[in-house]
Amino acid sequence: IARSNIWYIDFYKSDSAKKTILTTQTGVMRPMKNRDVDNNFFLFEIPQSSKPKSYYVSFQSENTLTIPLKLGTAKKMFETH
Repeated sequence: IARSNIWYIDFYKSDSAKKTILTTQTGVMRPMKNRDVDNNFFLFEIPQSSKPKSYYVSFQSENTLTIPLKLGTAKKMFETH
Protein backbone atom coordinates (compact mmCIF):
# COMPACT_ATOMS: atom_id res chain seq x y z
CA ILE A 1 0.00 0.00 0.00
CA ALA A 2 1.86 3.02 -1.30
CA ARG A 3 0.24 5.69 0.87
CA SER A 4 1.74 7.16 3.98
CA ASN A 5 -1.26 9.10 5.33
CA ILE A 6 -3.41 6.16 6.45
CA TRP A 7 -3.72 6.37 10.22
CA TYR A 8 -4.61 2.76 11.00
CA ILE A 9 -4.32 -0.38 8.88
CA ASP A 10 -5.33 -3.80 10.20
CA PHE A 11 -4.39 -6.88 8.17
CA TYR A 12 -6.23 -10.17 8.66
CA LYS A 13 -5.43 -13.71 7.49
CA SER A 14 -7.22 -17.02 7.87
CA ASP A 15 -5.57 -19.63 10.08
CA SER A 16 -5.50 -23.39 9.39
CA ALA A 17 -9.01 -23.74 10.88
CA LYS A 18 -10.23 -21.01 8.47
CA LYS A 19 -10.75 -18.60 11.36
CA THR A 20 -9.97 -14.98 10.49
CA ILE A 21 -7.26 -13.56 12.74
CA LEU A 22 -5.72 -10.12 13.04
CA THR A 23 -2.04 -10.48 12.20
CA THR A 24 -0.73 -6.93 11.70
CA GLN A 25 -1.76 -3.56 13.14
CA THR A 26 0.07 -0.72 11.41
CA GLY A 27 -0.43 2.74 9.95
CA VAL A 28 1.16 6.14 10.55
CA MET A 29 -0.32 6.40 14.06
CA ARG A 30 1.27 3.10 15.11
CA PRO A 31 4.97 2.34 15.72
CA MET A 32 7.24 1.46 12.79
CA LYS A 33 8.10 -1.83 14.56
CA ASN A 34 4.54 -3.03 13.82
CA ARG A 35 5.24 -3.25 10.08
CA ASP A 36 5.91 -6.63 8.46
CA VAL A 37 8.62 -5.00 6.33
CA ASP A 38 10.74 -2.02 7.47
CA ASN A 39 9.65 0.38 4.71
CA ASN A 40 7.82 3.72 4.36
CA PHE A 41 5.07 1.93 2.44
CA PHE A 42 2.82 -0.62 4.10
CA LEU A 43 3.90 -4.06 2.91
CA PHE A 44 2.41 -7.37 4.03
CA GLU A 45 3.98 -10.78 3.56
CA ILE A 46 1.63 -13.21 1.83
CA PRO A 47 3.08 -16.72 1.40
CA GLN A 48 2.66 -18.41 -1.95
CA SER A 49 0.03 -21.13 -1.97
CA SER A 50 -1.54 -23.41 -4.53
CA LYS A 51 -4.89 -23.08 -2.69
CA PRO A 52 -7.08 -19.96 -2.63
CA LYS A 53 -6.67 -17.84 0.52
CA SER A 54 -8.67 -14.91 1.88
CA TYR A 55 -7.11 -11.75 3.29
CA TYR A 56 -8.84 -8.69 4.69
CA VAL A 57 -7.56 -5.16 5.24
CA SER A 58 -9.26 -2.46 7.31
CA PHE A 59 -8.35 1.22 6.85
CA GLN A 60 -9.11 4.16 9.13
CA SER A 61 -8.13 7.81 8.80
CA GLU A 62 -9.60 11.29 9.00
CA ASN A 63 -7.96 12.06 5.64
CA THR A 64 -9.55 11.32 2.29
CA LEU A 65 -8.50 7.79 1.43
CA THR A 66 -7.35 6.58 -1.94
CA ILE A 67 -5.95 3.09 -1.51
CA PRO A 68 -3.34 2.17 -4.17
CA LEU A 69 -3.06 -1.61 -3.71
CA LYS A 70 -0.40 -3.62 -5.51
CA LEU A 71 0.17 -7.36 -5.31
CA GLY A 72 3.38 -9.04 -6.41
CA THR A 73 6.60 -10.75 -5.45
CA ALA A 74 9.16 -8.82 -3.43
CA LYS A 75 11.43 -8.68 -6.48
CA LYS A 76 8.71 -7.29 -8.74
CA MET A 77 7.54 -4.78 -6.13
CA PHE A 78 10.98 -3.16 -5.92
CA GLU A 79 12.03 -3.31 -9.59
CA THR A 80 12.30 0.03 -11.31
CA HIS A 81 11.07 0.47 -14.87
